[in-house]
Amino acid sequence: MKELLDAFNDFCTDPSIKSGKASSYTRAIKYLCNFLEINEINSQTIEEIKNSKNFISDTNSRLYKDLLQSLEVNGRASYLSNGFIKAALPQFLSFCGKNEKFNKTTKVQA
Repeated sequence: MKELLDAFNDFCTDPSIKSGKASSYTRAIKYLCNFLEINEINSQTIEEIKNSKNFISDTNSRLYKDLLQSLEVNGRASYLSNGFIKAALPQFLSFCGKNEKFNKTTKVQA
């Protein structure tokens, strides 16, 4: 996962992103992938991440509640409750769409 997250972090530091939160976005995606038990990035797992987007926005959804509980155990709940995971998702999906090497199967190390 390190190669993927490093490349995503670099993508988020581009001035056109204007987030100023590259490292927070990178950790947010790492925590989401860990929760979803995603250990490789390919078109199927990108679709799974994309499908989680609406549930991450809904504080009453089962996914949101389970993810929050999982993050609380590790002291990382703020990544969900402060909106970093939600904000990171469009950037991550854009990053994957623009990088062909991450559209094919890429092993991810948690």
